Amino acid sequence: MTEADLGPSADEKRAALDDVLRSRIFERSAQLQSFLRYVCEKEIAGRAGELSEHLIGVEALGRPAGYSPAEDSVVRRRAIDLRDKLQEVYESELVGAAVRIELPKGRYVPRFVRASSSAAAPVAGGVSLEPRASVGTGRRRAAMAAAFAGGVVIGAVGVWLRLSPGPPPPARPARGTSYEAEQQESVLSGLVVRDRCEACSGGARVRNVGRTRANYVAFPEVMAASEGNYLLTIHYLLDGERTLFVRVNDGPPQELPLKGDTWLRPANVTVTVPLRAGRNEIRLYNERAVAPDVDCIEIW
Repeated sequence: MTEADLGPSADEKRAALDDVLRSRIFERSAQLQSFLRYVCEKEIAGRAGELSEHLIGVEALGRPAGYSPAEDSVVRRRAIDLRDKLQEVYESELVGAAVRIELPKGRYVPRFVRASSSAAAPVAGGVSLEPRASVGTGRRRAAMAAAFAGGVVIGAVGVWLRLSPGPPPPARPARGTSYEAEQQESVLSGLVVRDRCEACSGGARVRNVGRTRANYVAFPEVMAASEGNYLLTIHYLLDGERTLFVRVNDGPPQELPLKGDTWLRPANVTVTVPLRAGRNEIRLYNERAVAPDVDCIEIW
């Protein structure tokens, strides 16, 4: 029996989980991290049979013990998001992962699978995009191709090193737990809508915040390990000057006079806010005037 036949070991599973949780794609969603960590640890411990929608909602997503999954679909919605993000992370940051995590549709029990050798080399139009060892004709073709391409490559490399800017840097450093304004767990009230934004962290922003009490964006799932003061960074878009109000739970609002020089690239402001242990709501609004567009918030 081969190693592949035995399936990943517990250590391999935990390593695969750690890789996903540390990825840039997952570091921006505390809920997805908690969801994935919870179901994976249950599976690794041999307790996958205990998993249920209600239990995940209570123990992973912070819902009260008496909540009804029939009335609150947060687990089902986050499971859809989790499947999408797992596919995204394995198609980008972790494309070469030896062990992958899957969440089958209609189930909450994760699967740990070894990446097959055939999956390691992406295929386009039936032709492998990864180099493979060859013999006979393949070796002769490689020698001919090398003779032709060698001179071209040598000259081109020098030009590339001088002219290529290299991979673009991240839009901003990851410092805290990020909550995207356009994500499903956010509340977009009144006329507030999602809109595409290439420079924004999640590829989108929300617009039409402010002018009346009804137009606000709220983050009802901001989690804190303990009660205390935290730094809140708001990433916004603005060309000119506008005011944004911040309310945490039922506390008094903070008024933030903001400035910006473009609607194409987010600016940011950092303030101190009090959070209680567990779930918190942060609301951004302006009841009297139009507010900036909102990209995301960070808690750290």
